[in-house]
Amino acid sequence: MKRLIILFLLTAGFAQAQDLKGKIEYDETVQFKMNFGGDMDEAMFANIPKSNTNSYELIFGNDKSLYRTSTNPEQKEAPKQMFTSDDGAQIEIKTKRSEDVTFYNMPKKELVQKVDFMDRVFLIEDDLKSLKWKIEPDTKTVLSYNCQKATYTEDSTTYEAWFTTQIPVSIGPSRFVGLPGAILELSVNDGERTYVATSVDLEADYSSEIESPGKGKKVTREEFKKIQEEKLKEMEAEFGGAHQGGGVKVFIQKN
Repeated sequence: MKRLIILFLLTAGFAQAQDLKGKIEYDETVQFKMNFGGDMDEAMFANIPKSNTNSYELIFGNDKSLYRTSTNPEQKEAPKQMFTSDDGAQIEIKTKRSEDVTFYNMPKKELVQKVDFMDRVFLIEDDLKSLKWKIEPDTKTVLSYNCQKATYTEDSTTYEAWFTTQIPVSIGPSRFVGLPGAILELSVNDGERTYVATSVDLEADYSSEIESPGKGKKVTREEFKKIQEEKLKEMEAEFGGAHQGGGVKVFIQKN
């Protein structure tokens, strides 16, 4: 009888996880890495923002999820900023919200990330085996959900996630999945990039909107990293010369 009761409880819990549908909204913040060219004084750029925050959403249901730019009409892009330095130089700062999307099919362990890079569209097919999470004993509360810490390191990049088994679906922002519950917070390299859940709605049903990304050049994550590195080197060679009048370049690179 005890075996039957335990089996029933486990089966019921698994079915409940499969039936879960909803939306989690996140603030994604990126700390800018700034490269000053030429002989420009860095103090000239003291007013340049050191980070940028945009809103995204993770919709899920029917064993699939999609991470995309927020469709909430109250969420807007950061406004363009213009100012004049002490020596009269005109500086304009405008950040554009990424239109990248990440599709995850849980039963098939299929994760595809659509990325627009240098006017080209790539479909990155991820190997989920590389996400070797280590679950830690630390706990904290996020949006009233009890969360537990998990970490992993890939190359020289470290990831710290806080997930909750109260939302028993193996999902998270961007490509970060594979834990026994939804990831509500995640930090890359101790805050270089952060994802923080701002709301959870388990009543909404967006299942009909969850589709795998469309056209693009299919690449592995390693292939995409090489393409990124080559293009960034080309940009540095073109705009980073000491006698080109100087300037500021802000590179935002996904980890």
